[in-house]
Amino acid sequence: MDYLLFDHWGGKFHDAKKTAENTEDDLMCWAAAASNILAWTRWGFPKNQNFRNEDQIFEHYLNHWADVAGFPQRAWQWWFDGASQEGVTTQGGGFWAPDHCFLNHYHAQWDRSKALASIDDFLHRPCGVVLGLISQDGGHYVSCWGYRCDSQGHYLGIYTTDSDDVLKGMRYYELTRHGWSFDGWWYFQYHRDPIQFLIGEIHALDCCVDAPSMPSNLRIQ
Repeated sequence: MDYLLFDHWGGKFHDAKKTAENTEDDLMCWAAAASNILAWTRWGFPKNQNFRNEDQIFEHYLNHWADVAGFPQRAWQWWFDGASQEGVTTQGGGFWAPDHCFLNHYHAQWDRSKALASIDDFLHRPCGVVLGLISQDGGHYVSCWGYRCDSQGHYLGIYTTDSDDVLKGMRYYELTRHGWSFDGWWYFQYHRDPIQFLIGEIHALDCCVDAPSMPSNLRIQ
């Protein structure tokens, strides 16, 4: 059985991409994943701004942040309140202050043993979800749009979009509880073998009910 966020709550998946031609986005997977979620939740479309999709949101990050490793929660907070963040090179953000406090809409799970239960919970609230992944070669961030489970409710896999993936669309990964680190956490074999990723952290953002009209069929009221 598949549970997909947009099947139940409307909208669609989003998939901002890094490009080989742009050498200023090499480390910006966190911003691309954050941009996807801003687009789905509608926080990415504030009043008096002209953002229309995840690519334009991601471009705004590229124009205001250095090409450095980062975190989706910092990207979202800057989008909300514009507060100075390490890596910001040009003033911007602050699209939802002072009416909305970022921390009132943000959720996280750092217990790796609870990763899939938390994905399940956050997608049902509904929230947009970013996964922090860890491998023996380093870290990565992707957007998560759903999961698969069997008739007994055992988790089998996840659906993601990935800024580093040439595929413009979702990719499904089968999960295992056995990997290069502690057994009992959640792992999957990345499409670029032989990388195996561990789901290390979950970041989630509530939907926005105050965004102006934009191209979406979200059913959140």
